[in-house]
Amino acid sequence: MLRLNINKQLDPFELVVNEKIPLQGVTAIFGPSGAGKTSLLRVIAGFESALGSIEYADVKWFDSTERINVRPHKRPVGYVHQQPLLFEHLSVKGNINLPLRFNKSRTQRTKIKDVIEAFDLSNLLTNSPATLSGGERQRVAIAQMVLSQPAVMLLDEPLAGLDLDRKAEILPFLHTLAYQLNIPTLYVSHQVDEISHICDRVLVLQQGKVKQFEQTSALFEHLDLHTLSGRLESGSIIQASCLNHDDRYDLTNLQVDGQTISVPLIRSLGEGQAAYVRIRARDVSISLSRPTDISIRNVLRGTVASISPLDDSPFVEVEIRCGDAKVLSRITRAALDSLQLEVGLEVFALIKSVSFDSL
Repeated sequence: MLRLNINKQLDPFELVVNEKIPLQGVTAIFGPSGAGKTSLLRVIAGFESALGSIEYADVKWFDSTERINVRPHKRPVGYVHQQPLLFEHLSVKGNINLPLRFNKSRTQRTKIKDVIEAFDLSNLLTNSPATLSGGERQRVAIAQMVLSQPAVMLLDEPLAGLDLDRKAEILPFLHTLAYQLNIPTLYVSHQVDEISHICDRVLVLQQGKVKQFEQTSALFEHLDLHTLSGRLESGSIIQASCLNHDDRYDLTNLQVDGQTISVPLIRSLGEGQAAYVRIRARDVSISLSRPTDISIRNVLRGTVASISPLDDSPFVEVEIRCGDAKVLSRITRAALDSLQLEVGLEVFALIKSVSFDSL
């Protein structure tokens, strides 16, 4: 467990975090720009001062009362910035090997070849950093940190500035970091899709205060993220499995409660492989019958489980149960009355867009 009891004065608010973070999987530090996310990460790493205490697995890294302060280079953390810091005069292999040169006395638990394989760097070892794409640079930087044998990885918006293709390239490797290499990770981001893809739990920061801290799927089901991300982002995260690939139309078919939905072709997703599917509430319409002659192809049959008005807005959120899966739809109160929706009514959820992540 990583125990945080941190107070730090920021301008114009105070960062206050008093939480216990499990040392497994990926924990997101989520919130709008200027919420204190990076400051929290830098305090944990020892780069910035604060009041309070930081304790990792019963070992104190910092305690302002007891005057304990383990220096940054002595804390077993790997810190990766938004802009990866690589030595341009060294090859990829030279950059990866740097931690070994400075930690010769430390037993090497993580083998170099395993890290190179995990981050798919074999074909890049002789390259100069100048020849790498943004996603490749981040993979090298993270592999370098892994070989420093951290107890915890701290990733400060590692996908910031990358286009969608580069993000898609690096996301699976962040999953590898936490689960194949078993390194617990704190992941700073204000992007909902990134977090829903790889994070197990989310700590929500706003103006330096913890607003919520819970499992990712539970948090994003009803949390209206308009004030946190600038968009209406409430929705559902459900588990699906890969049914097959449709090469003719470049689609991957996923199965949800015995029903099928399609997403753009994802060749890396094997048949039968589990996947998280994120569906935004604003991307779901409702029909009382299965529609025909319509461009929306993803339709799930379910039952209305609840109807929740949204304060100070013309909208309501309708929860639709599709077996064990739960889909949220945001519609107007006028549409609710027109359809005469009520709990227990069978309906069809028309899904305009989904995002997903393989497990």
